[in-house]
Amino acid sequence: MARASLLTRRKDDAARALLEADELAPEEVRNTPSTVNLAKDVVCATPNPGGELRALAERCGLRA
Repeated sequence: MARASLLTRRKDDAARALLEADELAPEEVRNTPSTVNLAKDVVCATPNPGGELRALAERCGLRA
């Protein structure tokens, strides 16, 4: 859902979907390379990523 939202330029929806996925399955979000890349894409596409999104990026090993 996050990838689809990002592709349709709904950045806030993409961030929400990614954060929700992290709540439901944190090991999948943080340890799957394609999902970590998605987190990077969402952070990069968001002009001012909020604290929760930055924290998620850091948990994925990214600089936010």
